[in-house]
Amino acid sequence: MIQSSSNQFLYANFTVIPSAASTWTSMSIKLDETGNWKVGNIAGATATRGQVIDVIGSLVALRIFIDWKSGSMTGITGSLDNVVMNTHPALPPPPSITSFSPIAAPRGSDVIITGSGFGANASNNTVWFGGVKGNIVSASATSITVTIPTAVDYGPITVVNTTTNLSTASRKKFTPINSGGGGGTILKGSFTSDVLYNKTVGYLAPRRHQRRWQTRDAGVVQRADLCI
Repeated sequence: MIQSSSNQFLYANFTVIPSAASTWTSMSIKLDETGNWKVGNIAGATATRGQVIDVIGSLVALRIFIDWKSGSMTGITGSLDNVVMNTHPALPPPPSITSFSPIAAPRGSDVIITGSGFGANASNNTVWFGGVKGNIVSASATSITVTIPTAVDYGPITVVNTTTNLSTASRKKFTPINSGGGGGTILKGSFTSDVLYNKTVGYLAPRRHQRRWQTRDAGVVQRADLCI
């Protein structure tokens, strides 16, 4: 029986009967919903995962009862020895980004992320540039090489170790550089954080000075150009 600080009780029976005298029987029961714990008494409803978590989250007592089911109890005693409660293994440390290089680069080029706690190989990691997923070229526990996605915006880089499901984001923000002779396609990521970019309303606001703008094709490539 286990008891919480709010006097919630869960009971469980061992499904194996101990061996006869002079023979040790080893038994174990899990402190989760697979342990067939019962609420309130041994005949109660089976505890859900949430109920088990509620009790062990504020556990104040663990009691083990020896109850003879049948036969004469004259001269019979019961004893317990070497009762062990195993602890859950400690969670691994989350990944950490020390640096990435370069901090500004054209879309489609590679960035090397240095740190610790990454997955052991490319399949054990995901890398995000804002909300856009990058293509990992190679990876180890301390380094990841990733290709910058085309639709990347200015912002931090996030690494997710998919083995531990732990993640981290860079303190510095990555700056995408437009490539091509004319500067490339204009996206939100084309501007740094001190420039307010609103495609719907149609303005740029660098350092408190708002400028209206329009788009129209002024060239021969059938793509809108920025007109201020």
